Amino acid sequence: MAFEAAVLLLIIFQCCIFVTFLIIEPNRRTLANRFLAALLTVLAAHMSLNLLGPMYEQWVNDTGSVDFRRSLAFAYGPLFYFYLKALIIRGFKVVGMVWLHLVAPVAVCGMSFVYDIPVGVMAPAIFISVGLYLGSGIMLVRYYHRVLFQHYSQADSVMLRWVYITVSLLLIVFVLDVSQFFTSSSLISEMVFLTLLVFVSAFVFQAMKHPLTFAGISGREEDLSDVIPASFDIDVQEKLTQLMREQQPYLDANLTLSDLASQVNLSARELSRFINNQIGCNFPEYINGFRIEEAKRRLKEERETVLETLYAVGFNSKSSFNTLFKRKTGLTPSQFKEQEKSGA
Repeated sequence: MAFEAAVLLLIIFQCCIFVTFLIIEPNRRTLANRFLAALLTVLAAHMSLNLLGPMYEQWVNDTGSVDFRRSLAFAYGPLFYFYLKALIIRGFKVVGMVWLHLVAPVAVCGMSFVYDIPVGVMAPAIFISVGLYLGSGIMLVRYYHRVLFQHYSQADSVMLRWVYITVSLLLIVFVLDVSQFFTSSSLISEMVFLTLLVFVSAFVFQAMKHPLTFAGISGREEDLSDVIPASFDIDVQEKLTQLMREQQPYLDANLTLSDLASQVNLSARELSRFINNQIGCNFPEYINGFRIEEAKRRLKEERETVLETLYAVGFNSKSSFNTLFKRKTGLTPSQFKEQEKSGA
């Protein structure tokens, strides 16, 4: 019990600190972070009631009140899903049916104050609700992953790794919680709270280290994964190669598939098909290949730092640049620079 109480205290403390940070820091007042703050506030309230445990249950019995702890769980699904949606879809707004999703958990909480809903009804309803929203969230992230790698030159798996980790942790909590319904094992209960602690810690770590991981997509980009192969004239290859060599559009950190396609008089779908089928890679790999080659040239010839080089060639993330550079050359940019200097 002492271990469980310590974990609960840590979860509550981290939630309170992070929510305060999201509210106070002006740059963090985005719609996505409002959903995140609401999610963590509900979690802190839920864990606080769990921490009070017997004291809260005694108060419920003495006053004849209804234990509404379980009803709070209905808020987790929609808040997490719309956090992801606001994070991923640029310009996302809370309108229309979105309000229905958000009002429903409040209505359930209100009902739980009046009616003592049996656990046998409440628990399966919670599992279905959280499961559906979590499944929808996973599908949304996978869609974002596909579109990001098809349309944006800055796409990198490093950018998405943390969100896959947090979604996986939430999935583990969900599975353990379902298991807990069929057994009274204290070990499973402790594992649920430990996973929740890691889940909150992952968010805090990500927010502090990589606050701008998601630039978001507009929601208008087309999923090009169903593109059908087609034959292209040789002049398309020549036109694209000439453009990359002479105008160097890859130096633009915000270059998108549509931007490049317009410069060679193709649609985004046609250019994506050409790069995938004729060159044998996806759009970010194609663009980043030119960026790495330009970075190698600059590290050899220019008197500038590695940081200056990565920004000059179109990268905006040091970790992404280092990862891709080492993948291409077998050396980090600093090692490459030193090698060239010693060999000169």
